[in-house]
Amino acid sequence: MRDKNNIFFLWHVAFWAIYIFIKVYHEYLWTYPKYDYMGAYAVVRMALISQLGTLIPKMLFTYWVAYWVLPTNRGTITKIFFFLGGLGASAALYRLFVFLVVQSQLLGDLASNGNLFTLPRLSSTMMDLLWVAGIGTALVLLQKQALAKNREKELEKQKLSVELKVLKQQTNPHFLLNTLNNLYALSRKKSEKTPEVILKLSELLKFMLYGIPETYIPLSKEVELIRNYIDLEKLRFGPQLKIETEISKNLEGISIAPLLLLPLVENAFKHGASENIGTKEIKLILRLTGGDHLFFSVVNSLDFNRTMNKKGIGLHNLKRQLELQYKVFSLEVVPSSESFSVELALDLGEKNQVSYHRG
Repeated sequence: MRDKNNIFFLWHVAFWAIYIFIKVYHEYLWTYPKYDYMGAYAVVRMALISQLGTLIPKMLFTYWVAYWVLPTNRGTITKIFFFLGGLGASAALYRLFVFLVVQSQLLGDLASNGNLFTLPRLSSTMMDLLWVAGIGTALVLLQKQALAKNREKELEKQKLSVELKVLKQQTNPHFLLNTLNNLYALSRKKSEKTPEVILKLSELLKFMLYGIPETYIPLSKEVELIRNYIDLEKLRFGPQLKIETEISKNLEGISIAPLLLLPLVENAFKHGASENIGTKEIKLILRLTGGDHLFFSVVNSLDFNRTMNKKGIGLHNLKRQLELQYKVFSLEVVPSSESFSVELALDLGEKNQVSYHRG
């Protein structure tokens, strides 16, 4: 926010600098034929002093209108009163400077121009004040509008960021609960695999608790987590589990939002393998095409009616995470009487990443 304020401050400086340059150049063209005997340098100097001096009442009136008169919640009559009061005070200050400095000190014709407040001079002064204040106020209002939009965008980003964190916090306990249930089943059987399961589980939890970054991780890291989880399930199911994997080898340089794919695999074991009596079959496909176009599919055998009646947060949670982190994606659920398939198509390129989340 400080950087944005600095930018807007520079806009103000640039506006007044350009204004002074134009006014000095215009006054030089207008006064040089009359005072050419003084030389070009002297005429430019006179024009610069004149414009810098009258800049003070112009700036005061401009910011008075932009930051005090217009933004207030006072009635119209009160605003008109403040507006006219500011205009009158600025015009008086403007005329005093012209009289005491420009006419008296620079031109030396105080006696011949002694009348400060003639109607033509006041009209000219007020017109000068009004047009520059009009332009300046319009720019200030545009600046305020831009700031308001930026604040609105920042609030929306914060809201979406909080929502995403909540979704991830739901995913982690969901995964932990399912894995602990598996561990509990092994412990009841007094299985020798229980210590190894605990070790692999601790490795997964270490990443979930301490290793998840705010934005994206290498796709190879996500695949590593999936392999570790599959190894964990192999220990539990043993020879009953038949799992087929097809994973692209060249994953270098590709990033993905963390823990997007793992819940799909975990979901397959929860609603497929764990409920399927007898042989448990799961097929996992991860392909990269065109460099960073991901196709991810998980197919598991199941008892269709039993599984589809289950309610959970997994897929709904994942879909919302995808919506918050990627502009375009495809997540399809393809159930049948013998299997349950989830297919994700996703462009992992930066152009498809949501900008607020990318940072």
